[in-house]
Amino acid sequence: MKKLISVISTFLILIICNFALCNIFKTSFFEFSFLTGILVTIFIAYFSSNGGATTSACDMRYKFLIESKERKNNGDIEFNINLPFIVSLIYTIITGIISFIVYFDHFF
Repeated sequence: MKKLISVISTFLILIICNFALCNIFKTSFFEFSFLTGILVTIFIAYFSSNGGATTSACDMRYKFLIESKERKNNGDIEFNINLPFIVSLIYTIITGIISFIVYFDHFF
């Protein structure tokens, strides 16, 4: 049940963000659907990872206080693939294909 709620809430957030952009810029739904998908996917990927430059910068103040495995970290980024990331990635792929079909005349 928790996974289903996660999938539905991620999909609703994508749709709401897309409708908000469409209302702000007075465009059709497909104008910003691919861009919304990419931005939300990158946002989820950024906040689902740990061990990057941002984590190191935030932890720098406290690393000298503790002797642990984290202090000896060599800066590798660990990415956790989760359900919202997969949903947003599938949304991005589907909207990319639909946008390509809708705007096929503009590409060729």
